[in-house]
Amino acid sequence: MHKKRFFENKKGISIMVSYVLLVVFLIIISGLVYQWLRTYVPRESLECPDGSSIFIKEAAFNPLDSQLSVTVKNNGRFNLAGYFIYATNDSEQELPIIDLSSYLNDTQGTGIILGNSVLFFAGESSLFSPGSEETYFFNIPTSIGELYSIRIVPTRFQEFEGKTRFVSCSNARTDILVSIATFFIAFATSQGGFDGNLGGLEGADLICNDLAEDAGLNGTFVAWLSINNINAIDRIEDEIYALPNTAGEPKTKVINNKEDIINGNLLFHPINITEFGGDASTSGGVWTGTDEFGNAMTNKNCEGWTVTSGYGIRGRSNAVNKDWTNYNEETCSDEARRLYCFEIE
Repeated sequence: MHKKRFFENKKGISIMVSYVLLVVFLIIISGLVYQWLRTYVPRESLECPDGSSIFIKEAAFNPLDSQLSVTVKNNGRFNLAGYFIYATNDSEQELPIIDLSSYLNDTQGTGIILGNSVLFFAGESSLFSPGSEETYFFNIPTSIGELYSIRIVPTRFQEFEGKTRFVSCSNARTDILVSIATFFIAFATSQGGFDGNLGGLEGADLICNDLAEDAGLNGTFVAWLSINNINAIDRIEDEIYALPNTAGEPKTKVINNKEDIINGNLLFHPINITEFGGDASTSGGVWTGTDEFGNAMTNKNCEGWTVTSGYGIRGRSNAVNKDWTNYNEETCSDEARRLYCFEIE
């Protein structure tokens, strides 16, 4: 009996010793983990200085090519390094969770992708100074659809305990609703056979509007023509222009705005579609009197498009380089020419 109690007591003591050893072991492990965390995690959170700020000046989505353009400005007191950018594609979605950084078109502008953020410039430095402004373009997958809103959170590189840290300025985040781009129609006339006597600019504009009405296109149109004291570029709007489909809807982008022409950039697509959405690539001579920058070519406009004597400048409807508007000069008696028509309202 006494021997049995001895072994029971011994067994109880062993269990207690095991518990004590386990507790001691856990305390030791906890101490080691605590010491490791002290060296790994900053003792205080890193924050951007008060006065760090970014302003979204414009955010526009172009559904024709599924491209988002974002113009940002440093309206704070400190340099910035870049930003995180998130979006929603539904008005019911409250929290922007679609990360857009990987869709940055880095061939346009100076942006650099860093992880899931965008840097203004390469390198571990904050170079986007107060007052600076830049526009960035993002090629959005069609699977995402149209964007509704975006959120931008600025970032900075900051020194902390002798090391350069990448810091998110979450207290300076900003949101904006995305505007959907509007499009104006441009087309080459389905009718050719025009000589240089178009009845002046007024007569040419009438041709454009009559053809547009026949095709069921809404709006008011002007002909892409210059005379000695009027430039064609000044007759159109500073808008995105697109070619129509057979339903009269904008389908294929031609220019982003007037600056594309003023800067001598290539067209995104030839103006080779008629008001009905048909092809106008063949017999593609088009009266213009206009150089590749949208300006009048003096005395190359059939005397203001009123005579069949003299010479006028023509373009080609199958070209995207300067030839689209400034290919060569032709005699004003030539009757094989079309017109370009641009919507203005």
